[in-house]
Amino acid sequence: MEHDNNIFIAGERLGDLEAALEFLVFEAEECGCINVSGSIPGHLQPVLMRALKTIEAELEEQGLCACEDDNYQPMRQLFMRIGAARNR
Repeated sequence: MEHDNNIFIAGERLGDLEAALEFLVFEAEECGCINVSGSIPGHLQPVLMRALKTIEAELEEQGLCACEDDNYQPMRQLFMRIGAARNR
């Protein structure tokens, strides 16, 4: 979708982030934990890593910590931001 090239999340294009995430498999365990597996192609790996590091830095600047609240985990924040961008 061409529109995705105009939406940025944590400094990365939405389309690139979604493309990277398509290579991952998410499985829920009975305890509620999520296992992630898969292999992201080399050109998309840095996109996802930069976005997660950017989100982590933003949360730290706000004094928020994933160790205190699961909602502040970078991957969870990334999904919430992608969802918000898609619902605009």
